[in-house]
Amino acid sequence: MKTIIKILFFISLVFIAGLFSCAKNKTSLPPNQVNIDFMWWGAESETLTIKELLNKFSQLHPQIKVNFMYVEWNNFWDKLDTKIAAGKPPDVSRLVWQKIGRYNKQKVFLNLKPYLPQKFKKNFLPLLWEAVEQNEEVIGIPYVTGAGVNLKKSADWLKKKIKLNTL
Repeated sequence: MKTIIKILFFISLVFIAGLFSCAKNKTSLPPNQVNIDFMWWGAESETLTIKELLNKFSQLHPQIKVNFMYVEWNNFWDKLDTKIAAGKPPDVSRLVWQKIGRYNKQKVFLNLKPYLPQKFKKNFLPLLWEAVEQNEEVIGIPYVTGAGVNLKKSADWLKKKIKLNTL
């Protein structure tokens, strides 16, 4: 079961990385280079696994730099709210199910639907998928205890046509 969760997370991260805006530092990046700010909370063992997966991801996709930011649970929501209020939300963040609606009302999510394969949702239990598909939009990728979601409205970097279809 643990291996399946790791694989699903890794696949989700590949899709997430391929879907989010990375407009920061555009002028200093090579044409196909992308920076993704990834804000995370979690248990130590889970965080170590995520870091390991991010290292593997970086090896497979050297043109994508993931800036991993771990924030403890007690400070996570204040820090996320501050970043959103400042207009500098992370490109990807881990959210709990209970918070998705709140952030969706703030209209900070990018609709992922146009960027996902049509049958992508079949990789997840229907109940998990329902939580991230709201008002005909897909606002995140299910992850066991929450959702990895984007917090940027634009997808400018998709115009760079970076291919993420290999694992």
